[in-house]
Amino acid sequence: MKFDSHLFGLNAKWYVLGGIILALCAALAHLARWHWSFDLLSHFLIQYAFFGFVFFVIFVLLKLPLLGVLMLMLSVFAYYETRLPLTHPWQFTPPPRIETERNLLRVVQYNKHYDNKNYTAIAQWLNNASEPVDIAFLLEVEPEDARALRSLTSGRYPYTQPAEGLGPDFSLILSRHPFLSMDVKKIAPSIIPTRGTRFEIQPEGFSRPVAFYTFHTRVPIAARGQAQRNAEIAGMAEWIAQDHSTDKILAGDFNITPYSPYFYELKEKSGLQYQSYGVFPPATWVSYFVLPVLKIPIDHMLFGKGLDLLEIKAGPSFGSDHQALIGVFRPSSP
Repeated sequence: MKFDSHLFGLNAKWYVLGGIILALCAALAHLARWHWSFDLLSHFLIQYAFFGFVFFVIFVLLKLPLLGVLMLMLSVFAYYETRLPLTHPWQFTPPPRIETERNLLRVVQYNKHYDNKNYTAIAQWLNNASEPVDIAFLLEVEPEDARALRSLTSGRYPYTQPAEGLGPDFSLILSRHPFLSMDVKKIAPSIIPTRGTRFEIQPEGFSRPVAFYTFHTRVPIAARGQAQRNAEIAGMAEWIAQDHSTDKILAGDFNITPYSPYFYELKEKSGLQYQSYGVFPPATWVSYFVLPVLKIPIDHMLFGKGLDLLEIKAGPSFGSDHQALIGVFRPSSP
């Protein structure tokens, strides 16, 4: 069979080159522990799966079946790897919900971005949600942002923490429920002064308090940035592992996808579960990309064995480079 030399006006050699680059990136991603740049490549498994399939179709049209089969194998293997971080890798549908169920806990994680001053839209979304949010974690909220958001949401979220800004990042926690406890500490003091937060609330219909943890890690660019982020992740995992509560949630902007080996370590050392439903996880960054398959998941919610995750989805961005992440939980069945 003679192959076609052109497709959509491009010479076949450019498609071959593109396929080689894709395969090389997918291969180097498995060397994530060797170099920070390879760790960055590990974050794009969704894209390797998607574009591997695209190249499969292209090579079939070009009548290059061997290259097509190789791209299909790459696509299937990359997609298989996207499922491995999940606690239940092949569960695509959430547990059934009872319409009259009231003992639900709704959590929002949202990196607002420092330059985003769209307070009114954010507040209206939180205030007018048809299913009230119990806890909202808002990151990159500077003191002036915190004052505005507190004022606009005080009717529905009378409890707020922490005080305006902690560590290198400013943040704000909005709650419909009073805080039973609050603890803030440096999680990687020998490397970076990042502070993690732990607090407890008693949601309606829950027999036990729920412990929440949150942090915002460094951007893992260059060896120093990666070392700082990994230290923050390790410190948070150690802190959570010391907590014997089964009802706990870790939420934040981790600056890591589930496909990095360092995310596996967080999950393993903390003892928390990680789950999403549907074909692909809810990817929240970069919000400006129209196609969801071009985004990556770096905002996360992990949870203890005392909780069931009923829903996890990406929400609006309100001009931030992140979309909000929305999770719905309930006490797990005995």
